[in-house]
Amino acid sequence: MKYSENYKLNKPDMEDQFNLEHWNENTDKIDARMRKSQDEIESNDRDIATLFDESSKTNDNVAAIDAKIPAQASADNPLVDKAAMNSSIATNTANFIGTFASVNALNAYSGKLTNNDYAFVKTTDAAGNTIFSRYKWSGTAWLYEYELNNSSFTAAQWAAVNSGATSTLISQIKTMGGASASADGSAGFVTQPKKGDQNKVLCGDGNWKDVSSANGAVTLQAAFNAAHPVGETYTQYPQMDDPETLYNKNGVTSKWEVVDYKGAFFRAQGGNADTFKSKWDVLSLQSESLPNITGNAAVQGFNNNNTYTGAFDVSTTVIGKKDSGTGTGNYGGLDFDASRSNSAYGKRNEVAPANYTIRIWKRTA
Repeated sequence: MKYSENYKLNKPDMEDQFNLEHWNENTDKIDARMRKSQDEIESNDRDIATLFDESSKTNDNVAAIDAKIPAQASADNPLVDKAAMNSSIATNTANFIGTFASVNALNAYSGKLTNNDYAFVKTTDAAGNTIFSRYKWSGTAWLYEYELNNSSFTAAQWAAVNSGATSTLISQIKTMGGASASADGSAGFVTQPKKGDQNKVLCGDGNWKDVSSANGAVTLQAAFNAAHPVGETYTQYPQMDDPETLYNKNGVTSKWEVVDYKGAFFRAQGGNADTFKSKWDVLSLQSESLPNITGNAAVQGFNNNNTYTGAFDVSTTVIGKKDSGTGTGNYGGLDFDASRSNSAYGKRNEVAPANYTIRIWKRTA
């Protein structure tokens, strides 16, 4: 068994059988990840709505500030011309650099700057009002533009002034662009899932799809084929289901046939077993065998012309001579050899039926 890199999904090896528990475990992991993605999407939607709301407020605040700018600067109100500011707003490509405690601190800024970038210097006047002096980068120096104080603006308006929201930043808010077979997609917010999409997954083309139809999704048939490839063997024991009855359900199909070994026994490799036959070797049956049974018995008055069958035979060795009356006459032995009746006896020093040799494998890593 192996596991996927990101979510540790079960990936059966070729020799592993299909395991419904592993399949259900993968389904639970995918379901949990989809639920988390759904929660993140809903959170992003709320953030987008908030951002657009703040952007709208910023535009309203800019309009309110614009209305307070006089047509011409004066000694009492040293602001730039209204037309110049309107032009700046309309063609705004500036980046907000930040708010500084003094002009010296602003001049000491060493970050990257482009034309029209702007910043505020925050000070306090004698009356205790907070003063924001806006400066614009000309390409070579910071130029004073105008001054704002908190005596005439609300907290929300001051928040808009300090937000740094620009049309450039707002224009970067967009929806994810889906990829195709010939083109990359683009970064952005994911497309909104619709009612009923809670069990779907977001694909690279930007669409929400059913797991069973998503490109690259693992179907039950594909999982079964991976776990039980063509050529796999299955051992059916007495009173157990055949493989087609066991596996062919829930849309899974497979075809099996009985391999005919003609009733032979199987034995593990090793010991007195025959050599293992691979798929490229000629299959040969190891013949049956039994340990030989031998022995002999003394008989008197034996006759070399007698005929014996089966495991018995007359010993060719004359053990002695004896006659009950005269003390003469031959007597010999009766030999017993079971291999004379069946060649299985004495073939090997073991009891074994005719058999084929099989291999028993054990995984070690």
